Amino acid sequence: FNLGNERRKQVGTKIKHTFFDSENKKNQKVYEQIRKNVLNEINAFLGKGSKPRIAIYDACSHTKDTREWFMTNIGPKIKIIFIECIVNDQNILQSYMSQMRQSMPDYEGMDFTDAKKDYLKRIEHFRKRYEPMEDPDISWIKLVDNAESLTLNRISGFFPGQIVNFLMNLHTVPRPIYLSRHGQSEYNALGKIGGDSGLTKEGVRYARKL
Repeated sequence: FNLGNERRKQVGTKIKHTFFDSENKKNQKVYEQIRKNVLNEINAFLGKGSKPRIAIYDACSHTKDTREWFMTNIGPKIKIIFIECIVNDQNILQSYMSQMRQSMPDYEGMDFTDAKKDYLKRIEHFRKRYEPMEDPDISWIKLVDNAESLTLNRISGFFPGQIVNFLMNLHTVPRPIYLSRHGQSEYNALGKIGGDSGLTKEGVRYARKL
């Protein structure tokens, strides 16, 4: 359930960074209504059927007030886990910037310099009110620089554990992947298929070079 997609449905894609300025009370009221629309969709989804369901709310809940509002208005007996992603590494940030026009409909077709300038100003609006995830009484996961650092609070059980495992192995920027077979095995040298034999001297040499 993506807050940005709902915002684009309600106010369009061609909006400037000023829409996110907390000093702009008119736009903030529109933004609050958009949040309510998405929350209603989430509650409707979670209330369907008798089997357990998992909803992912993709939004910038960057203040204590927005997080408390969400916890207060979500349906009863819902297990909530907040995930905070922090990027300090400038290389990662630059990689995000380079993909911005492809990954964000708001900037599709815009000049890169203009899009970057607007996006940085948008970030600054959120940064002014940002309050880090530190509440010891709620469940949260904090990732820094694509899980280079990962902090957990009140995380236990099978599904939460699976979420942590997924986040630890998630890569959001392009990276090379190298595939290689093992070096020559003793069975390879004998022409045998299968088995689990050791490596020949040639196989060991290959492994060391790799």
